[in-house]
Amino acid sequence: MIKDKNYEKRYEYDLKITEVEQKSEELRIQERQLGQSLENFNSEITRSFQRLMEIEDELERRNHGNSGYRETEQKRKENISHNLLKISKKNKHCNLEKRVSN
Repeated sequence: MIKDKNYEKRYEYDLKITEVEQKSEELRIQERQLGQSLENFNSEITRSFQRLMEIEDELERRNHGNSGYRETEQKRKENISHNLLKISKKNKHCNLEKRVSN
């Protein structure tokens, strides 16, 4: 009788362990998927921003705007580029921290 109870307890613990391991694996998969989605999003934002800059440059060439406007636009573009780089670096840093902590 004692052996049966111990066997039942081990079996229950094994089931619980298996369940926890499955949940853990599902969470790891979700984390990888979210990380990939974030990287894809960053890439798309960067491509879109580059395309926007190309369009603005083309518009500026076509319109031959005054130099004050061009200087202001150039500063704005530099600020946007700088901010996008900061965001991208921050996201990569966060991804690295997650990988190191795992």
